[in-house]
Amino acid sequence: MYSSGRRSLFRFSVFYLSIAIAELGSPFVSESVPWLHYVAKPMIMISLLGFYLSQSRFRQELSDYLMLGALLFSLLGDVLLMFEGELFFMLGLGAFLLAHLCYIGLFSLSHHSFQERSVLRRKPWLLLLFVAYGAGLISLIWPGLGDLYLPVVVYAVVICGMSLAALNRWKRVPEDSFAAVFLGSLLFMLSDSMIAVERFAADILPIPLAHTWVMLTYMAAQFLIITGMLIQIRRPRPQVAGMN
Repeated sequence: MYSSGRRSLFRFSVFYLSIAIAELGSPFVSESVPWLHYVAKPMIMISLLGFYLSQSRFRQELSDYLMLGALLFSLLGDVLLMFEGELFFMLGLGAFLLAHLCYIGLFSLSHHSFQERSVLRRKPWLLLLFVAYGAGLISLIWPGLGDLYLPVVVYAVVICGMSLAALNRWKRVPEDSFAAVFLGSLLFMLSDSMIAVERFAADILPIPLAHTWVMLTYMAAQFLIITGMLIQIRRPRPQVAGMN
C-alpha cells in the first residue's frame, strides 16, 4: 500500500487486535462479563467492513458487490453461530456458504493480468491436494454427521473451492496480495475444519481450547483476505509476481 495506506493499516491493526483479544478472552471472563462475547464477535466483521469501505475505491462494479456480500454474509454467519441449536448452526452454515461463494466470484474476477495461464491449468495436480484434504476431513467427521451429511459435504466442497480460487490468483496479481489472500483462505479452511471436528468428531479428535484456535485462525483469515484485496485495489499497475 502507499504510505497513507500503511498508516491506516497500522492504526486499524491495533484496533482489530484489541477486538481479537476481547473475543479470545471472552470465554475466560464469561461469568463476570457475560456480554463481552456478544459484542466482540460481531465487531470482527463490522470493523473489517468499515475498514474496507474506508480504504477501497468502491466503483459499484461486480467485484465490489461480491466483496461486500462476503463481508455481510460473514457477519451474519458470526451472529447466527453465537446461538445454540441445530437451526442456528444450519443458518450460520448457509450464511458462510454464501460468503465463500462471494469470495470465489471475487477471486475469479480480481485478476490484474491474464497473460499467464492460471496455475490450476498449468499444474492441475494441485487440485489433488485439496481433494485429499476435503476427503480426509469428511471421512473423519462422517460418523457424526447424521442427517447433516449433505449440507456439510457441500460446504466442504465450496470452502475448498474458495481456497483454490485464491490459489488461482498466483502470478496474476501483486505478489503480496496473492500471499495474504491465499494464506487467509488456508486459515479459513483450517478454522472451519476445527469447527467441524469439534462438533462432529470431538470424541475421536478432541481439540483443547477449541474456541481459541477456531477464532484465532478465523480472525487472522478474514484480516489477511481483506488486507490482501486492498493491496491489489491500491495498485492499479502492479508488478506481477514472478514465481515459477
